[in-house]
Amino acid sequence: MKVGGVVYMYPIYPNRMTRNDRSNVKVFQKICGNHGLSKVILATTRWDICPPESGEKRKRELVDTFWSDMLSASAPQTKAEMTALLNSKESAWDLIRLVLKRRADSHIDGVILTIQKQIVDKSKKLKHTAAAQELRRNLEELLKESGSASTQARKDKLRALETEAARLRSPLGTRIMGFFGF
Repeated sequence: MKVGGVVYMYPIYPNRMTRNDRSNVKVFQKICGNHGLSKVILATTRWDICPPESGEKRKRELVDTFWSDMLSASAPQTKAEMTALLNSKESAWDLIRLVLKRRADSHIDGVILTIQKQIVDKSKKLKHTAAAQELRRNLEELLKESGSASTQARKDKLRALETEAARLRSPLGTRIMGFFGF
């Protein structure tokens, strides 16, 4: 099944990119693959609580540093796009229209994401995909660090990891419907 669009949402506020956030970006890139970036929209959220000058500075940091690989691809057909998702239904619909416009403007109807190829074409189990390997590597690093960290810090890191694992278990359709308030 070809994918017409993928949206990665990230809060513009607070002004920090945690290690877990960087890990999520790497896993996301493994899920999509370079060829899938043409269908990716990086949407920043929480603009309603962010001071405008902080938001613009943060946006520049995301573009220049954390998302630069996805946004600066040499060819437009392998490049993600960035937009702001405001706290309104109209903004959510604007995002959907952007996904549909990018699909309509593309000479490629849709793409098969790397994770799809690995599971379907190469008959890999989910745990053997590049995305799962990246998650496992991050977990191993976290556990290694937690051995030397304080008990509270260890609990916080494990709680963040559990939250991320729970998020991965939620079906995409359920998350999309929840986003639009259905």
